[in-house]
Amino acid sequence: MPELFPQTPHFQDLKSLQNDPGVRELACFLFTYGVLPRDKMSFWYSILHSHKVIALSINGKRQQFDDRISIAQVLERLELKGKRLALERNGEIVPRSRFKQEMLCDGDKLEIVIAVGGG
Repeated sequence: MPELFPQTPHFQDLKSLQNDPGVRELACFLFTYGVLPRDKMSFWYSILHSHKVIALSINGKRQQFDDRISIAQVLERLELKGKRLALERNGEIVPRSRFKQEMLCDGDKLEIVIAVGGG
């Protein structure tokens, strides 16, 4: 398993890591699931926030946002707040209880299905 907090000079140069999508994805995972030791948070935070614009695929359409954003914030911007819906992020269903905490990362794919009532 690779070292999450490498000490080699190569990894101490943040500029060499900021554009690596794999490293950014790892940083996003570590922040989303809160598995970072306190003394390593600033290193990964700087990696994660090196890009100001993130691109998401929402129901197959590419959309850009100025910064990291939660699922709840995306739903609000799409005027879907309070609607009955199901949401999938990168192939996994996200429970409604996690919408505020679940921060999205560059390249995430969202599928949103809205329930329609009728009779």
